[in-house]
Amino acid sequence: MKKIILNTIFLAALATGFTGCLKDTEFEEHQYGINDPDNSAPGVGFPWASSPDPRIISLNPGTSTQLVEAPTVEIFTGDPAPQDLHVNLVLNPALIAAHNSDPDNDSIFLLTPGQYSIPSLKVTVPKGSRWAPLKINVPTTAGFDFSKVYGLGFTVQSVDEPGYALADNLKNVIVGINVKNQYDAEYRTTGYFFHPSSPRALDDHKRLATKSATGLIAPLADLYGSDYYFEFDVSPTNTLINWVARGATNPGTGSGFFTADVPNPGGLNPYPSAGGEFPGQGQWKHSTYNNTYNPSTKTFWMHYGYNGAPQSWTRQAYEKWVRE
Repeated sequence: MKKIILNTIFLAALATGFTGCLKDTEFEEHQYGINDPDNSAPGVGFPWASSPDPRIISLNPGTSTQLVEAPTVEIFTGDPAPQDLHVNLVLNPALIAAHNSDPDNDSIFLLTPGQYSIPSLKVTVPKGSRWAPLKINVPTTAGFDFSKVYGLGFTVQSVDEPGYALADNLKNVIVGINVKNQYDAEYRTTGYFFHPSSPRALDDHKRLATKSATGLIAPLADLYGSDYYFEFDVSPTNTLINWVARGATNPGTGSGFFTADVPNPGGLNPYPSAGGEFPGQGQWKHSTYNNTYNPSTKTFWMHYGYNGAPQSWTRQAYEKWVRE
């Protein structure tokens, strides 16, 4: 099963939010950064490198130059830089080749020189700060394929100023770039998850990520933390089609978009009610959650589920997605 690579644009938040985690726990315990307890020099590297998956930056379609501020270089210490710190990076295409050699990974296509420009591979962490991003210019996304993720590999090579050490297991990172389709955005999601052992209301903020010009990757209910996702397409008539289970989602024939309310899957009624209601009762009706997209309100109405042995269709989600 292919790993899910989710898109993200929260660069600064991720970079600053990661610092405390590394310096307070894993870094000081030498799980990350400098794996030498006797080395007191602050480590320098990429905070994203602690994740096995590349970070994906989503760009808007168009012919205007867009700036990608990634990857972020960080000093793994509680103290900010006492002076400007100059960190030298190098392009490392071997990282992309190694990623693509794993059959469990989604492929990343190496960006060609005409698809990007980098003013300088020297990143300056300013005095009083602990991090700074590399700047990559993408002059146009006109030639990009919506269904592909493009990328570059980077390695921290050196630091100009003395007194710093390279964080060996945080020195390599892949930054991916893709182009967003018209539906790719953050959504407020509400609804209900009918489940035989753990029924519950759904209230969340989730991202629909581009898979193709009309295709999306969606987190399934509130189970995305356990790698439950699905893919689908928006048809020319704004109906939701082509369900595909991804990640840990059961891919069996009892999984997908529903075509009607199913209150008694397998001849049983395993659902504790939501306020006394079962699927097809009260507000939980397929006539409302009818697997369509309303372009005027930018709202998805979804009714989907996956099978749970020994019955099928025993997990049902009625979910409304409103673009934020």
